[in-house]
Amino acid sequence: MEGDMFKLTADNYTYWKPMMEDHLYCKVLHEPITNPEIPEGKTEKDWEILNRKTVAMIRKYIDKSLFEHVSTYTDAYELWTKLVSTFINLLEINFQKLSKVVII
Repeated sequence: MEGDMFKLTADNYTYWKPMMEDHLYCKVLHEPITNPEIPEGKTEKDWEILNRKTVAMIRKYIDKSLFEHVSTYTDAYELWTKLVSTFINLLEINFQKLSKVVII
């Protein structure tokens, strides 16, 4: 494992996400998760290579128990968006369950 980066599991998303963002920035692989379009000044081929490197780096740090949910994604922006939406929904569901327990 590189440095302190760790795999995403079902229960560590809120810790994993900012760490993965930092990891991608340090590796200069952050642009594809923030920009769905080819930026000005980059060729389509260069963008495709950067995009696939970013996808590979993200996948490298996803636990095999979750990998099947994102294995078909080859676009970094779509993969990142899928992870965010999936875990935001899970966090909301868990919060609602916790709220019900606290109210009772």
